[in-house]
Amino acid sequence: MALEHMERELAGSHDFRHSNFVDILDGVMKADDSNWKNHYHGDGENLRLQRRYSLLDRARYYLPNRFAQGAVNTLLSNLERAEIGLPLLSQYLPRSFEKVRRGELDTSPKALLKDCVRNALAPYSEACFRR
Repeated sequence: MALEHMERELAGSHDFRHSNFVDILDGVMKADDSNWKNHYHGDGENLRLQRRYSLLDRARYYLPNRFAQGAVNTLLSNLERAEIGLPLLSQYLPRSFEKVRRGELDTSPKALLKDCVRNALAPYSEACFRR
């Protein structure tokens, strides 16, 4: 989602078709509620917020969907053609921003995406290897 926020910011100075990743992913989730209906509760707006921002992160089950993958591919392609500057990184991906400043990470969209996944998985990895 952070990458799409950066894509939106960069769209004004670049000629590309917006990925609409977040909306497409939400549409895929609404079309098949089997992976989230037992975990999210409430009315329409409450469910929309949970699908997008829940700590349960049920969205991961929908990423292999062909429509979601198409949006991811468009998003990454768009960001490959744009320069993701430090101000956007600082705003939307502060952990990655610090790694870029230290020279530990480049600003390619795939590198940033992989870093986000590593950051999300780190607590699980640490929990598995605690003594």
